[in-house]
Amino acid sequence: MGTSPVSLRDVLRERRAEIMDALAVEAERRGFTPKPLPKDALVHEVGELIDELSEALACEAEVRAAASRKRTADRWSTDFSLGAMVRLHGVLRESIVAVANESGVRVSATELGILARAIDVSVTRAVDAYVRFRDTQAARSTRQLDEATAILEWLSVAAPVGFALFDGEMKFRMINPRLAEIHGVAREDHIGRTPSEVLPRVPTELVPKVHREVMQSGQPRSIDVVTETPATGGRVHTYATHWYPVKAESVTIGVGLLVEDVTDRRASELFRDRIVAIVSHDLRNPIQAISAAAAGLLQADLPGGARRLVGTIVRAAARMKGIVGQLYDYMHIDREGSVPLEVSRVDAAEVARRVVEEIQLAFSGQHVEVRLQIEGDTTGDWDGGRIAQVLTNLVRNAIEHGEGACEVRLRGIADRVTIEVANAGVPIPAATLDRIFEPFRSETRTAGHLGLGLYIAREIVRAHGGTIAVCPGREGTVFTVALPRAAAIGARDAARTP
Repeated sequence: MGTSPVSLRDVLRERRAEIMDALAVEAERRGFTPKPLPKDALVHEVGELIDELSEALACEAEVRAAASRKRTADRWSTDFSLGAMVRLHGVLRESIVAVANESGVRVSATELGILARAIDVSVTRAVDAYVRFRDTQAARSTRQLDEATAILEWLSVAAPVGFALFDGEMKFRMINPRLAEIHGVAREDHIGRTPSEVLPRVPTELVPKVHREVMQSGQPRSIDVVTETPATGGRVHTYATHWYPVKAESVTIGVGLLVEDVTDRRASELFRDRIVAIVSHDLRNPIQAISAAAAGLLQADLPGGARRLVGTIVRAAARMKGIVGQLYDYMHIDREGSVPLEVSRVDAAEVARRVVEEIQLAFSGQHVEVRLQIEGDTTGDWDGGRIAQVLTNLVRNAIEHGEGACEVRLRGIADRVTIEVANAGVPIPAATLDRIFEPFRSETRTAGHLGLGLYIAREIVRAHGGTIAVCPGREGTVFTVALPRAAAIGARDAARTP
């Protein structure tokens, strides 16, 4: 244990660890440490201060010299509030006196005075270091805030879309020149006012409702707002608006708004949708009638030349039907973002047999061979019509880009069914593989087709929760589809859950 201390300086040198333990316990009990101070940090930081207090007690003249050194305590004190740092020095003095009393040392008034002055000097220097540190941090924060403000102002001015920032009461806090131009109202006339105060024609129920939902949920929203502004001269325009929560420490404090005038774009989309609706609706019935009539003629006893002409009609009608169907599906996917499904119990093998028969009929008069292999249980909960589309698109693609022959392999595994469509011919170039499923690719176009078949097939498979991949081989290409047996129902149920 060593010799018993006989002076306060001896207590500091020989009971150093006990003093630090007492300091840590008392500081934590009073609740002004940032966290329980690690033992090694206590030894390193506070221990040096105790050593300097010991030197000060050896010679009062050393108090000033010891205090003038740059203490490591200056560093750790910045982790505390100013009041906590000062109180910690007071607890250190109490801990020193308490350990001295427990050791049986009578502390003289002179020693107490030296100790008090030394700690006061240490507190003064620690406060100075603390203030310098905080001033430096404040200056840095102010500079960073000024820089961020300048960047934000530049972005708001340069942005080609309208931008605004609302507070929790939906009053404008900030607005960029583009949005002020869209509104036809000066920027300064927005600040501190609500949209309904600035724009009397703005939908008074819809806009506040969206703002309130974003504030409460903390989730972004996007809606089209149809209204007129002073800038439109009484004409109604359509604006795409995107609302985003503005958060501080996970708390939503306001809402950011992006606005774009999409009047012309929406009119173009509406015209496009109407054209597609006409094509998909008004042409389907006559195409179906042509197909049915031509198929009936093929069953009749026709001369060879007439039969060939009817075969041409069948194939042309099938291509027209495919184009109409692809356009309709593409527009729906582009507008809704997914393919609608009607799920029921389906045997993929039966679907594949029907597709093969239809394709062979469509390619009648040409040398086309489709081989079908089936292994295991091929049933699942899918949209049978959509699975037929996938198979039709893949088989047609295989025939048209191969050598007139392909092989379709279906295999049932425990939780899924795989479909492989393989053809012979020139393999797909590696540079094309990454974009093979994109719409309107020139590599997937053929006479009478738009290059949408593989894209639509991919979207249908994804809608079922499955995957589709392409793998070029030495003598051709293999497309592989994996369909989970029950994923589609689970996905649809999840989508319906509020």
